[in-house]
Amino acid sequence: MHWHPVPAPPLKERGIFVQIKEDERAHGGVATATSHKRRTRPDAELSEKNRSHALPLKERGIFVQIKEDERARGGVAEATSHKRRTRPDAERGEKNRSQQGFTLIELAIVVLLLGLFAGLSMPMLLNFGQDDLRASARRLSGTVKYLYNEAALTGLEHRLVFNLAEGSYYGQVIDRKGEIKELTGIGGRHSLAGNARFRDIYQPRRGTRNSGEVTTALLPGGWLEETVIHLALPDGENLTLRLVPLTGTTEFFDGYRELGAGR
Repeated sequence: MHWHPVPAPPLKERGIFVQIKEDERAHGGVATATSHKRRTRPDAELSEKNRSHALPLKERGIFVQIKEDERARGGVAEATSHKRRTRPDAERGEKNRSQQGFTLIELAIVVLLLGLFAGLSMPMLLNFGQDDLRASARRLSGTVKYLYNEAALTGLEHRLVFNLAEGSYYGQVIDRKGEIKELTGIGGRHSLAGNARFRDIYQPRRGTRNSGEVTTALLPGGWLEETVIHLALPDGENLTLRLVPLTGTTEFFDGYRELGAGR
């Protein structure tokens, strides 16, 4: 008896969708693949025999996707194989490694900049207290010069009052009625910067004072009472200021200096 093979129904009628994609640039050809139906015992035996035919699909860089008709089979079967890395993929991997290298270089640059910034900042932090002294001295000298000029322009006596306990100072004016008024603005109340404080104040006619309030007169004729001011920090740093009577300017000296007439 002779058996004649019965033609298999089309793939579409069997509810199977087969999609085969091959990397033509690498192989320049078209490959075919046969989908597997739901396994029965004969199919399992055939699959063991044909297993060697499935391996070349992955080696040749072919992507195979098999879907069954859900209404006929009640499920979806999928099989996916990954393509072998081609030359563009290898080049992309090299590019990613180079980008990681640049990231490490950038991190090293940031660390270097932070180190330089710390090196430049340390001297500034060490001189922070001295900056308090000099900032206080500059502002005080500006107030003295302002009051000196105002006395000459208005023809009215002005005064500069130092509060040694509070570490502050402020200007006053004696109006034409003889009333004393406290000034605002540039000639108003100000405090010494940071931890700076008044150590003592010397005036030739009154001697040295280290507490209470001390007043320096600024007359309309262009003269102020000579005053020597000693500023200090808690760590022992000192700065000496001398108010010059005939010019209204302020002289600065590092350390504690005993200046002024009568010394």
